[in-house]
Amino acid sequence: MSSFSKGFALYIDNDYLSSYDVNFEKWDSDKNGGTNHTRFEFDGNNFVGMKWDDNNDEWVVDSQVTKKPTTAQVLDYLASAYYQITGTTDNDNKITLSSNYVGLGSADYRYAFRGVIVGKSAVDGQKVKIENASISPFIKVSNGCVVKNVEIKVTAPTIELTNNNISNNAKFDYSSNCPYYGAVIGEIMGGDSIIDDVQASFIGNGSGTAIKIISGNTDSNNAYKYAQIVPVGGYVGVVVYGGLIFRNMSTQSATTLGTLSVTSYNSNKTTVISSNCMSDTNMAHLYVNPIVGRVVNAHAVNETASSYNYTNATSTLKNSTKNYAIPDINSGTTAGQITFTQTDSANDTISIPDGQSLFLLSCITQSMAGNASTSSGNYNTRYSYGENYKTVHHAKYTSVGTDSSTKPRITIMQEV
Repeated sequence: MSSFSKGFALYIDNDYLSSYDVNFEKWDSDKNGGTNHTRFEFDGNNFVGMKWDDNNDEWVVDSQVTKKPTTAQVLDYLASAYYQITGTTDNDNKITLSSNYVGLGSADYRYAFRGVIVGKSAVDGQKVKIENASISPFIKVSNGCVVKNVEIKVTAPTIELTNNNISNNAKFDYSSNCPYYGAVIGEIMGGDSIIDDVQASFIGNGSGTAIKIISGNTDSNNAYKYAQIVPVGGYVGVVVYGGLIFRNMSTQSATTLGTLSVTSYNSNKTTVISSNCMSDTNMAHLYVNPIVGRVVNAHAVNETASSYNYTNATSTLKNSTKNYAIPDINSGTTAGQITFTQTDSANDTISIPDGQSLFLLSCITQSMAGNASTSSGNYNTRYSYGENYKTVHHAKYTSVGTDSSTKPRITIMQEV
């Protein structure tokens, strides 16, 4: 479990403190007669309530605060929180992550990141820039999260991914035995993850970024087996369960990622197994692709208000056809929707009017969101949705951080 430094402080919504229930719909306590937030500070062992001392101009322990969340409850809160991040004009609207950054989301289903991050620019016409100097994705493990209105620049010159496992030993899990990489999200383990108006690019130290996939097997005859299963995507490494939804995206391909090279090597790190792994024609590395490396028991779509585009050539996000082409889904009309009708007690009708509807039906089945273990039901949705804190996201998240009394204030956590 992660730990906190002494003096770490944050404000926690009092509605959460009353029940420790992860229910965002009622976290609106800064407005309309709500109960507001309480400041807590980590004293080295526990979180204690704090109040402002006007006489001494400092924060002091508030003995009236009886609720004291545990470290586990604070971690749960942070993993679920809605954040508004801002740059300043002084630092060119930029947030810098050091080379020691390990990525949001712990290798534990309870603390995999399932919150929302929305950028608020300090410079008109620009997104908040997040420069990541580490070898870790911005979000390491997602249980259904949202990243919106940011630009992520990978400044690490080299990223090494060493794989020591194959077959069942290399399965993807919260503490996965197979490495993966994506600039925005490394691994999605379930729920709905949304990437909205985000630009990812690789700039390294000025000469771009080299991703090295390294086989952990010293047998040169079998080394390729270990390298070929490592997923790498410009935006997302691997979608294991659940769904990935892109919104408000411009045309993206390998050429829009900046200067990025992906090469696989033997364990000596010098003998090349395969170069230009992201090429559309490199069938030795099916899981190295410009947008999403690999989609397993899940789905990925790009929402548009125009037509349904299902080919790699016509879609907005050019992910190639090696593993998973990402189609444009027309979300602007009621066309292309599946309807379910029960005709009598024993028969149901599914109406599939067009190609988009058929694709959406395949998304349901591929994500195991419509699987039943018996003819009467018992839908086994737990892998993608329904347990282990896997979160469904529906909103557009345009009101995160707003003070408007007519809109929910969902900035529920502020680190200080």
